Amino acid sequence: MSDTPRSPSRPTSFPPGPTVTVPAALYLRAEHALATDPQQRALLLHELGVVEERGGDEMGAAREFLAAFNSFAQFREPLEGLVRLLERRKSVKNLPKLLDALLRAADTVEERTRAQLKRAGFIADYKRDDQAATASLEQAIRESPEEVTLWLELEVLAGFSFDRYRPGVVIVENLFADPAYTEALYRAGYQLWRRIPPNDVYVRRPGSPG
Repeated sequence: MSDTPRSPSRPTSFPPGPTVTVPAALYLRAEHALATDPQQRALLLHELGVVEERGGDEMGAAREFLAAFNSFAQFREPLEGLVRLLERRKSVKNLPKLLDALLRAADTVEERTRAQLKRAGFIADYKRDDQAATASLEQAIRESPEEVTLWLELEVLAGFSFDRYRPGVVIVENLFADPAYTEALYRAGYQLWRRIPPNDVYVRRPGSPG
């Protein structure tokens, strides 16, 4: 949708760091108070949520993300922010509704792929329904057959189980240094230790169950 506002993961007006959180929030609140266009108001609320999330105020961030989405329902970044916060807090009660809304708001193949991937992860991890998770991944693969993360997740569901085997080290062939592998393995509890082309070597993250 061409008129849907888009926002970076952090406000472009401010450099990262906690020292700018308060003035950034004050600036964005003042801009929001002056704005009259619903899309612009939604964008400002979203960026305010990003600032509050970076400052450690997750409840405030969730409030701003929700207000941004309610202001302009086609704006999907606030939904992604809410999903991110709930996943981090392991608060799954409202995740299904948010993930369904995220999928409905997807305008592009890339956005639908990300939404399907998150939905499949939730179904597999919390509902323990591998069949439904596989169906979600296969639907995404039909649209994005080149997306390596989808295939990796599908392979995990098909047989290899991190929960069952809990290896201390995982070596993955990653010829083109695709960061999608790092993201997928991180969700499984592993962090990149070293890249030895064409392979990535991952080790279990501290605190991961095993």
